[in-house]
Amino acid sequence: MPRVAHPHRLARGPTAACVLALALATCADNPAFNGPGEPVATTTDVGGSSTGEPAPCPNNQPLVAYYPDADADSYGDRKAEATLACEAPDGMLPDHSDCNDKVPEIHPMVIEQCNGVDDNCNQLVDESSPNCGACTVELTDSFVYWICPEKQAITWDEAAERCKLRSFKTPVRLTSVHDQAEYDFLRAHLVKFDAVNDEKHVWIGLRKRMGPDQTCAVPSPDADWTWPDATPVDFTAWLAGEPNNAVCDLPNKVFENCTELKATTQPSVDGWSDIDCNAPARGYICKTKRDPVLFPD
Repeated sequence: MPRVAHPHRLARGPTAACVLALALATCADNPAFNGPGEPVATTTDVGGSSTGEPAPCPNNQPLVAYYPDADADSYGDRKAEATLACEAPDGMLPDHSDCNDKVPEIHPMVIEQCNGVDDNCNQLVDESSPNCGACTVELTDSFVYWICPEKQAITWDEAAERCKLRSFKTPVRLTSVHDQAEYDFLRAHLVKFDAVNDEKHVWIGLRKRMGPDQTCAVPSPDADWTWPDATPVDFTAWLAGEPNNAVCDLPNKVFENCTELKATTQPSVDGWSDIDCNAPARGYICKTKRDPVLFPD
């Protein structure tokens, strides 16, 4: 049953004592007494049925059901018991549609994230998050990765934009990689997608530091590159002979300013290569810092 927050004592209708006191005009102060022939307003329960109780609120207004809004996102807790009151108690409101009242980013009308959580409280998970169907979400203690093999080739810029669309509390960018353990983690998840011995080519965030190169010089493996999340280039996994700006000497002068990760079932032949940013890579990997509330285990 809903709880009742009493702004004052509930009047329960005219009594014999009240009638005897008419001469003293005290019944006029009783909101439940309206004179002969006048209806007595009664409260209703949460479902709208009359409880038979006289309305305790000013101007005979009925009690209203209020619900806690613990995360202050303007949506009340759908799991909480209602409190009946004339006015909203502190921290409560009449809405009760919030499916997680501990997380302000989760409530109706938000954009669904690709995170394995029902963010918009419609009892569906990841149903409208951009490109979520092509990706899997992988977690470490510190980071979230979206590993997204694509059937159709996309450019580095297209992949970078898709990562940015996933930004919510923290920026999401094409992945950076900072040690062998992180590289092995990404590669191991990537190779699970396709058939045995099928090469996977995906964009990572490494790109020429000074923007599009206009020379055919062979770049330094680390000094000439930068990550989109502005972290240092402190680890590389270049394939033998890479980076090499290999196609720069062709007649159309294509410059290899971006980086792809090639993964197969044979780790010894996997790694990075510099490549034209408009080359047909068939996937990408995004990364952001992990919020353990939005991305639970």
